[in-house]
Amino acid sequence: MTSTATIVDPKSHCSANAELYRDATGVRWSFMLNLTDISYGVYGNNKFYMGQLIVDHGVFVVFRKWGRVGAKSPQSQTERFDTLENAERAFQKVFQAKTGNKWPLTTPFIRKKGKYFLVELDDEEAERTVADVGKKVEVKKELVASKLPKEVQNMVQLICDPEVVTREMASLNVDLKRFPLGKLSKTQISQGYNILQRLSATLEAIEELTRTPAVPAKAAKAGSKSRRKGKAKAKGPVAATNRSLSSIRGDLKALSSEFYSLIPHDFGRSLPPVIETMTDLKLKLELLEVLSNLEISQMLQKEEANKLTGPAVHPLDTHYNMLNTKMKPLSKRGKEFKIIEKFINKTNGGSKLSINTILKIARPEEDTHKDVLGSIDNHKLLWHGSRLSNFVGILSQGLRIAPPEAPRNGYQFGKGLYFADALAKSANYCCATSRNPTAVLLLADVALGTPYQIPTGEFLDYKMVKDQHGCDSTHGLGRMAPAENEFETLPDGVVVPAGTLKPVDGHQHLLYNEFIVYRREQVQLRYLVALYFQNLIQNGADYMVFRKWGRVGTKNPQRALERYNTSLEKAQASFMKKFLDKSGNEWPLTEPFKRVEGKYVLVELDEEVQEEEKDEVMSEAEKEEEVASTLAETVQNVLKLICDANVIAREVASMNLDLKRLPLGKLSKTQIRQGYAILQQLSAAVKEIDELRKTAADSQETASERPVATRRSTRVKRTTNSHLVQLRRLNNSLKTLSSDFYTLIPHDFGRGLPTSIDSLDKVKLKIDLLEVLANLEISQELEAEKKKNAEKKVGAKSLKNT
Repeated sequence: MTSTATIVDPKSHCSANAELYRDATGVRWSFMLNLTDISYGVYGNNKFYMGQLIVDHGVFVVFRKWGRVGAKSPQSQTERFDTLENAERAFQKVFQAKTGNKWPLTTPFIRKKGKYFLVELDDEEAERTVADVGKKVEVKKELVASKLPKEVQNMVQLICDPEVVTREMASLNVDLKRFPLGKLSKTQISQGYNILQRLSATLEAIEELTRTPAVPAKAAKAGSKSRRKGKAKAKGPVAATNRSLSSIRGDLKALSSEFYSLIPHDFGRSLPPVIETMTDLKLKLELLEVLSNLEISQMLQKEEANKLTGPAVHPLDTHYNMLNTKMKPLSKRGKEFKIIEKFINKTNGGSKLSINTILKIARPEEDTHKDVLGSIDNHKLLWHGSRLSNFVGILSQGLRIAPPEAPRNGYQFGKGLYFADALAKSANYCCATSRNPTAVLLLADVALGTPYQIPTGEFLDYKMVKDQHGCDSTHGLGRMAPAENEFETLPDGVVVPAGTLKPVDGHQHLLYNEFIVYRREQVQLRYLVALYFQNLIQNGADYMVFRKWGRVGTKNPQRALERYNTSLEKAQASFMKKFLDKSGNEWPLTEPFKRVEGKYVLVELDEEVQEEEKDEVMSEAEKEEEVASTLAETVQNVLKLICDANVIAREVASMNLDLKRLPLGKLSKTQIRQGYAILQQLSAAVKEIDELRKTAADSQETASERPVATRRSTRVKRTTNSHLVQLRRLNNSLKTLSSDFYTLIPHDFGRGLPTSIDSLDKVKLKIDLLEVLANLEISQELEAEKKKNAEKKVGAKSLKNT
């Protein structure tokens, strides 16, 4: 049986020689429990409970500690017993009361509803081992110098830094410094994947239900009768056809609680969030990947500790040896370095970065599959990005494919090894921040063979790609790709797609290309690249999500600011969740925005115009160059009048649009074009209403001229009713189209009811408004161009002076 804690807790106040009791079967009497219930109270339950039976100088101590996960001052209790039997009985009583299971476990632990869950930790003295290693290597560091080149030393120090793990865990809501739960076992991590698989199936069921139209009442009754005659058991985690949406959403809460109970998280006093989107699910998959690599790192450190009895070795050399990967710095003047430098500069997507180190690497283990690698053609050098904490596992064991228990829909093109031909794509997976701006990426020789090209996600594996499509890999097509005429080739024939990123024709779902292979034998790691990213966040290091909402034009809109400290992932997840809730679309948009009934419409703003430009009537650079105007005074006055920003503001205000108070910025050309399209529909509807009214009036006039006996005929009634129905439909259409226009082109009506655009005069007024907005957009473009020219002048002048 795997025990769940290995070191005597310092809060027990036992002596330095105290040890955990180990029975005749070798089981340590120590447990760690966790219980999360999102549905409980306001803040939910997220608590731990631990117990230890300690032997301290012949006295038997039962120590207990409990509290909310991550609490700085959890509660604790210590009981001392003269006999082992009494201590064992007290320990067993607590364990059974909290879990519903008997101690010691002779069968697998069974989770009981409302009871704590057993957290299985590795049955190795990992923490003590690491501490011992730290003490020993500090001594050896003073005795012997490293044999490694300085660049290799820096790389090893970066990826083997224990602080890296602490920062990564904190960004994923796991704080190893405050966390009282130790290191999770492989079994626990595997069970975590299983829960995510069930969560994934539940999310699929919800998506299916929301896509399926509501069943009519009569059909629902008929269905219930047939179900009463013969009920078939639903298979899988959810039965979408027989259950309501709210019931299935309840499964998300229950499964999220189960995941947090199994993989303890620190949410402080906040309510643990429900794992309710694919973005949330992918974040948890990433967490399990980090925990798996942490487990590998601990195993290697234990092996490292056992080797410290030999000749003195510098600690970085010891870390290097445990990685089992040869590393050699590339000369900055060499051809390989120049090609990779070009690859970085051409495909970084405009990121400001600098190259720290490029190392040529070789994993001896990969020599065993050179035959497979050589049997497939079309070799490309491609990027693979990952968190720093994953590189010990990657270099020591190679890139690994997701385990069978991982949910299939967490991987867009199936479970495989993912690569990109754009640094901008792979850099996202490094999760660099302003506090930790260094990222490490791999460049791998990937044997693609014949790729199966698809524009959207599809779950695939090697057998499907090979047997059904006759291919060796998958190529997820992107909207941006490196220009092929700029590609480079390494001496051994591997193609380096080091071209400028350019738009590609088609309706691709992805922004950048993705390449996926489903066999590890098709990959050989070639280079390790450390990059320093600049200006990740302006003015500091904390990630925040700011929201503002209210009636258009209100002076005091409501606001919310959520701080996420260094956790980019949590901030991104919060931002994306809110966008999905409000618009019904996934962020970032990889395809045109789709209007969802009852949801907000995206207001497309012009990103080319910088916000500060509106206040800079004349920059300092322009003032230096200011000279007297050569224009006639009359011409100057006219230009001042038509270029006056206040004039534009007054014009727009007269049309119910107030730029000073409106919180929505500058509308883009696309948004203005869509506005014209709606006005075209409004114009057609207004004309149709006018025609109907005219026809109805003519009918009434004709009817009034007929004899009284025929005036109230059935035919006249039917015609009148038909006209009324059509008028009602068209008037409703006017209201809907007016709402669409105001949603697209935000107006400030104060507290008044937005007016329906129900006449051609009103349509013409809105056309005037769009004309003003279009001219405003042109004015801003010219202002931006003017500023650029002024800056160029100043730059040229300073260069001349130099």
